[in-house]
Amino acid sequence: MRPLVRQGAAHQRRGTVASMPLAALALACGLAVAGCTADSSSSRPRPSRSAVSSSTAPAVTPVDHLDGATRAVVSGVGIDVPAGWHTDSPAGGAAEVLRLFPAGAADPVVVLTVGRKTGIDEVGVDGALDGLTRAWGGTAHELRRSGVTWPAALDPEAVTFTYEDLRGADSTWQAMAVAGHDEEKTTLALVLLVAPSGELETSAALEVAGTIRFDG
Repeated sequence: MRPLVRQGAAHQRRGTVASMPLAALALACGLAVAGCTADSSSSRPRPSRSAVSSSTAPAVTPVDHLDGATRAVVSGVGIDVPAGWHTDSPAGGAAEVLRLFPAGAADPVVVLTVGRKTGIDEVGVDGALDGLTRAWGGTAHELRRSGVTWPAALDPEAVTFTYEDLRGADSTWQAMAVAGHDEEKTTLALVLLVAPSGELETSAALEVAGTIRFDG
């Protein structure tokens, strides 16, 4: 076990995440995962990446367990919920969603979306992230698509970008979406992480993502 050393103080100091774009981004995650698990991934060609830049995304380093955290499971995918944080699970989509909120925050900094279908592979992962890059085209800046180190998942890929707070807070937020599948090729997980610009690599959101595992 280890303590959550990145408590997200900057997140609370600078206010909550911009709700309007975040809501759209989270919705896009759910639609993308639902879409790629609704039809056969093996029948689809790999998507084109010509519209995005290539880069290296921050690694999702495995964390065994956070001190004081509780374990939540979404369609066989587990994640630690740090002490003092709360969660909700919006209803109405084909994919299951769990949103994680730091203590006192009105908006989530981690959104885990999970879809299940036999035969999920790297093409399904590509398809989910390709759907996100299209959906976020009018909102995201500095959009970059890349491979990513995420030992918990197979064929992991990531999209990183920034977006502006639409509520007049004059701040820029940094986000990363990471997708991958399990060894059995039955489950696709996509996690959206949000932090103040320039702080993603040292954020609580990234540390919490390290606790994600396909628990079965």
